[in-house]
Order: sequence, then structure tokens, then C-alpha cells
Amino acid sequence: TVTITYNNDNNGSNYDQTASNGVIPVQNKSGAILPGTGGMGTIAFTVIGVLVIALGVAWTLKRKNA
Repeated sequence: TVTITYNNDNNGSNYDQTASNGVIPVQNKSGAILPGTGGMGTIAFTVIGVLVIALGVAWTLKRKNA
């Protein structure tokens, strides 16, 4: 038998769990909100990166043919 007890008086949350036969039931609760990813920043960096690569290829080909 496993017994887990958690008491936090700061925000009033209490946690008490008892397990038997090696099985601990876990209640699924929502946690912190994760920050959004992506957005306009990734598109701008991708476009700039493609332009830099294209200019590098064009510059290399121009130097090679000159």
C-alpha cells in the first residue's frame, strides 16, 4: 500500500491519494497555459533565409561565369 499526502496552505490545495496493488489512480487536471509558437516571425525568417540563399547562389554563378 502506498499513501501520498500533499498539503499546501498557501493556495488552499490539498492532495491525498492511496494506492493498492501497485496501481495509483491519477486525476487529469489542466495545468499552465503554454505559450503560442510560430506566428509571423517564422514566416519572415523563412522568406529572408530563402532570399539570402538565392542571392548567394546567384552571386556564385555570376562569379563562376565571369
